[in-house]
Amino acid sequence: MLEKLGCYPVFHVLIPCFVVLSVRVAIPIIMGANIGTSVTNTIVSLGQSGDRNQFRRAFGGATVHDMFNWLSVVILLPLELISGRAKY
Repeated sequence: MLEKLGCYPVFHVLIPCFVVLSVRVAIPIIMGANIGTSVTNTIVSLGQSGDRNQFRRAFGGATVHDMFNWLSVVILLPLELISGRAKY
């Protein structure tokens, strides 16, 4: 299952090899892949549950990564949709 989750962001990188996407269409795809990695790192951090100290560090790192991803999507995506700066 983890192999499938790891290949999911690669799919978004390979789309431009087959189809030419405009920047306006590609931005939501990239943001979705960004959020998708949040699920993966949380699952990986749960694998460290055998050692309490290691689990706290892994889960803390995953939480920081999640917050960065979510905040960047929550702030940047509406700004892009409102401003419409990416037209190409």
